[in-house]
Amino acid sequence: MKRNIVLSVLLAVALFPVWAWSADVRLAWEPNSEADLAGYKVHYGTASGSYSTAVDVGKVTTATVSNLSEGTTYYFSASAYNTAAVSSGYSNEVSYSVPVPNRAPSSPSVPSGPSTGQAETSYSFSTLATDPDGNTLQYRYDWGDGSVSGWGQEIQAHSWAAAGSFCIRAKASDSSLESGWSACRTLTVAAAATPVDSDGDGLSDVLETNTYGTNPNATDSDSDGIPDGQEVALWGQNWNGDIDGDGVLNLLDWDADGDGFADGEELSKGSLPGDKNTKPAALPMEAGEVEIDHAWKRVEFARSFFNPVVVVGGLSANGPQAAVVRVRNVTGSGFEIRVQEWECYDGTHTLETVGYLAVESGVHSLPGNVKVEAALLNVTKGSLFGAFTFKQMFPAPPVVLASTVTVNDSTAVTARLDRITAKGFRMCLQEQEANPQDHGAETVAYIAWQPSSGDFDGVTFEVDRTGREINQNFAEIAFSEPHAAPPVFLGKIQSAYGKDTADLHWQAKDPEGIMVRITEEISRDSETKHTAEVVGYMAFSATP
Repeated sequence: MKRNIVLSVLLAVALFPVWAWSADVRLAWEPNSEADLAGYKVHYGTASGSYSTAVDVGKVTTATVSNLSEGTTYYFSASAYNTAAVSSGYSNEVSYSVPVPNRAPSSPSVPSGPSTGQAETSYSFSTLATDPDGNTLQYRYDWGDGSVSGWGQEIQAHSWAAAGSFCIRAKASDSSLESGWSACRTLTVAAAATPVDSDGDGLSDVLETNTYGTNPNATDSDSDGIPDGQEVALWGQNWNGDIDGDGVLNLLDWDADGDGFADGEELSKGSLPGDKNTKPAALPMEAGEVEIDHAWKRVEFARSFFNPVVVVGGLSANGPQAAVVRVRNVTGSGFEIRVQEWECYDGTHTLETVGYLAVESGVHSLPGNVKVEAALLNVTKGSLFGAFTFKQMFPAPPVVLASTVTVNDSTAVTARLDRITAKGFRMCLQEQEANPQDHGAETVAYIAWQPSSGDFDGVTFEVDRTGREINQNFAEIAFSEPHAAPPVFLGKIQSAYGKDTADLHWQAKDPEGIMVRITEEISRDSETKHTAEVVGYMAFSATP
């Protein structure tokens, strides 16, 4: 017979765990062709050419060697023997390293860090685990307040929103297997100390000094018209960027985009302080109409505002019962509005149409030096007329529209105006006549507009007042501007010759004019005649 056989490259190797620290390997070889072949032996060991174990596998050409140790390299050879027990020499040698399966890392050590702290303050903790396979580890923390960190370094930080005692623990991962949780590190957190904010800009002195570099004693460090706290929120993560490349951080740059306009002016007039290609509008405003009844309705602006002032009225005269319009929850994106009947009626009201005007808070100037002013007032005097001064001097008494924009007191109320001059006006909160006239404090929005007419930014407008001629009977106001469609109309009584509670209503609006009247309520008596008053109005339409 042949004295030698050749052990081929393995045709198949099957590895599978038999128990925790073992593996099998399957060997195959080409058969010998001698007639007296009796069988084969497989020889193996842990050193090349030195085979400590021999296994008689019989007259087959495959064999499985079991119980091999994981992590050990074995060397294999085979021999053949005949019926006379004469053996061949060894075949060629092949080797195989039994792989070690991945093992989970150990549970990390108890996190190291402080044992006491304050809410809203960040604290760092560290931990350590070992991996039996030498793999790189990542860690995550359970902070004990319902939040768990992402996978990261062994040192991580967290802050707690409220006081309490918290169990902080960690676990490790080799990207395949995770350890168990560590034992707890207990952190006792006290309530946060009230941060000092010397200038009242919404940022603590510590944040201004150590983080942002703003002045803790100046509300608006860069004098751009935006308080530091609001400007941090405006820029977000880009607060320390430099959009215009002038070497000044956005937060500290009065004109961050380098377009020549202060950031506050851009923001208040509807343009972007971070985009030099956007320029402020002549007047950041929106005029519109909405249909409402006695249920609250949300109105969304078609544009965004920073700090809008919203006024409404008068109300259409579809329903037979006198009513006012209430506004609440004014934000940069819209407001809520409804019809509110005086309490002497049943409170259910049919659909009415009302105009609204939103203008960014502040002092504005239109082409031709037409002055406009929009602001909010806190009115607390109930039925007593209080004096209010404009923020600028008008060349002549402006038309003033005023509306309550809070509902601190749910009783129906209207803001009555009187003695409007170039310097200011008088105003009171007026309930129905039968009430004691002690309405609670409300925020009142007002827009004062110099009498004028013309076009700007695609808007045709006119602002004017009547003579002392409007009473309880419908009277026509003829528009002076050529409106392509019925304009948005807003009107308000500008005088208080008649002391009875009253408000303005309208009907029959078209491009040429509108019919208006003063409507009293009947809580004290059924008489609704009202002495003649002056009515101011504003009308807006898209420029043809």
